[in-house]
Amino acid sequence: MTIETNTYVGKTEAGFLTSILNFLQREEQTSTGKSSEAYQRLADLMVGAKIALALRACAEHKIADQLANGPLSADELADQLGPESPVDLYCATGSSGTQAGLMLGKALFRCDNWMVTGVPVCDDVGYFQREIRQLERATVSEFGLDVREEMTPINLLDGFIGPGYGIPYAEAIAVIRDCARYAGLLLDPVYTSKAMAGMLANIRSGSARRESIPVFVHTGGVFGLMARAELFDTATTGK
Repeated sequence: MTIETNTYVGKTEAGFLTSILNFLQREEQTSTGKSSEAYQRLADLMVGAKIALALRACAEHKIADQLANGPLSADELADQLGPESPVDLYCATGSSGTQAGLMLGKALFRCDNWMVTGVPVCDDVGYFQREIRQLERATVSEFGLDVREEMTPINLLDGFIGPGYGIPYAEAIAVIRDCARYAGLLLDPVYTSKAMAGMLANIRSGSARRESIPVFVHTGGVFGLMARAELFDTATTGK
């Protein structure tokens, strides 16, 4: 069975802060012709990652580098896909920043027909329900965003962690191989392969919205793939 999906490649944990930054700048400059204090505060946080919220949201990404390279973010997704289109976004959920950011981007840019689904690669659904909500609410509070909790539902697709965090399993390895072989798409064994396995299983089972456009948010990890070449050794796998 062939499933056609779209893949969005970008540093979304940094990108979600960029989305908020762009939103604040756009709204404030439209009404006053200049950037707001909140915009300047967020710009400072992105460049220096000066508080725990920014550190958590940005994970290990170098924010200054991302800004210089023009990061892809939720506002660009809205421009490319259309805020009114039925879109199902899937991402790996580990530090919670990517999913929280996509949820906020969906709300800020009024993409009401989008659904953001995270595929946990560690911990359990209960943990991420709490963690994502805490990060999302803290961001809304810190920057005075007009986003109510009901505008950012948390959707999680459980059952694809495998034996544990960072431990590859057969289905995820097969997804890595197939995506590389048939689409030229490189996934890693810790995050994106498990998220892709979850997305494909959700679509194949008929659980996904039939009219939606499935979009996979690729968050990187190619170097993690390079470090695990033994997973694809034909002498041991026979493939």
